[in-house]
Amino acid sequence: MVPVGVVGLSPAWDARYRPALQSLRARIAVRAVYDPVLSRADQAASELGAQAVDGMRVLARRDDIRALLVFDTGWAGTEALHLLCAAGRPMFVGGALTADEGALKTLGEASVACGAMIMPELGQRYTPATCRLRELMATRLGRPMQIQIEASAPAVPRDGQPLGRHPWDEFVSRLADWCCYVVPTPPSEVAVHTQNGSGSEAIRFSFARPRSGGESPFVDVTLRTEQAVPADEALPPIYRVRCERGEAEVRSSHRIIWRTDRDEADESLASERSDLQVMLDHFCRRVVGGLIPVADLGDLRRSHRLARAASESMRTGAPVHLNGQA
Repeated sequence: MVPVGVVGLSPAWDARYRPALQSLRARIAVRAVYDPVLSRADQAASELGAQAVDGMRVLARRDDIRALLVFDTGWAGTEALHLLCAAGRPMFVGGALTADEGALKTLGEASVACGAMIMPELGQRYTPATCRLRELMATRLGRPMQIQIEASAPAVPRDGQPLGRHPWDEFVSRLADWCCYVVPTPPSEVAVHTQNGSGSEAIRFSFARPRSGGESPFVDVTLRTEQAVPADEALPPIYRVRCERGEAEVRSSHRIIWRTDRDEADESLASERSDLQVMLDHFCRRVVGGLIPVADLGDLRRSHRLARAASESMRTGAPVHLNGQA
């Protein structure tokens, strides 16, 4: 069991984070809770059998915790993460981190200097359907050759809006991270084509050719952007994946349809663990010394770079060659 401290009770606390922690009581023991609103911290601590504290620095330096779960840093943003880094404790950071390249680079350097692992929340990697897709690629389908994604996205940023600070950029960065997680070779080019009159954008992420030979994988993303779509009302993206020996379609976070020449299935994964439960479990396994791979700030920086490359291609009308930089 890993003793942890919780920093910040985000707006998603009741719907997302608290249920996940309660389901993982056998693995995670919450010892302390901090939130700027002390009454909220008191209530959450009471529910989890923990102690409410009145400062994040005090919480981070407690002797009875081994790691930090940072669900909300409030107005302090990444400055709060720098403060917490000083304690040298591994951190799981929930929600969206800054897309500012300089801030992420500085935070990464600070975490290395303090010996504090930082795992960002990249939930699309760990949905039951994505986990099953990777399992099928390893056993039945083979490596991915072509992926088509259809999704409803926030409206395209207007000219002059800062890159990385618009919901469109954040949305695209999350899709880009999913693509890089599924495709085993690094991205090589990003190109955006505006489909006039259709209210959508078409993005192609091209990836390097595998060392073993064969076709260069690519991902075509169709973003319906005719109007702003609230996050809680948008339909989930649909992923269609063509592989060496078959194909799969991810219809939701808990449903996947796949087929090969010999087999086919429509699988419901509603009974599987949620993406957050999987992430927290992997985080705890790393905290106790396990070698299981987890997302890090380098993954986050790469996905933001790809989103910025998409914005640049959309602005200029020309492909952006990555030259391995992503």
